[in-house]
Amino acid sequence: MYYQPIMDCATETMTGAEALMRFTMIAEEGTEVISPMEFIPLLEETGLIIPAGRCILMEAAKMCCEIRQFIAGFQMNINVSFPSGIFLRQAM
Repeated sequence: MYYQPIMDCATETMTGAEALMRFTMIAEEGTEVISPMEFIPLLEETGLIIPAGRCILMEAAKMCCEIRQFIAGFQMNINVSFPSGIFLRQAM
C-alpha cells in the first residue's frame, strides 16, 4: 500500500493522505510495478477483491490512527469501488 500525501497549500502542511493499493513483483530484471488496470480485474474475477478491500481498509485506518498521534485532524481518503456489474446482479 502506498500513501499519497494531501497538502494544505496555504499552510504548507500535510492534512491527510490517500491510500492506494499497489502491487509489485520481483522479476529477473528487478522489481516490476503492476498497474491497477491489470491487477484489479484479476482480483474481481477471482473473488479476492472483497478480502483485499477489507485488508486495505483496516491497514489504512490503522495508519491513520498512528499518524493522528503526530498530526491532529489527519484524514485518510480511501476510494471504494464496487466490482463490475454488482448493481445489475442485485437488481435481478
